[in-house]
Amino acid sequence: MKYCTNCGAKLKDGAKFCTSCGQAIVQKTEPKPVLEEVVAEPQSQQPVVEKQAVTEKVSPQPEP
Repeated sequence: MKYCTNCGAKLKDGAKFCTSCGQAIVQKTEPKPVLEEVVAEPQSQQPVVEKQAVTEKVSPQPEP
């Protein structure tokens, strides 16, 4: 049960005004969340280095 903050009278559910003194009743509501735009900081990009397989050409050794 809610009570008037001005005169203390009992209030009906959903009342917008006190029926005893006429005080406006403030309905408490949950604040709506504020959405923030998040901007990611640019990450430093390191150069991509491609690795290549290195093969040596080996000449066949003559057999003795």
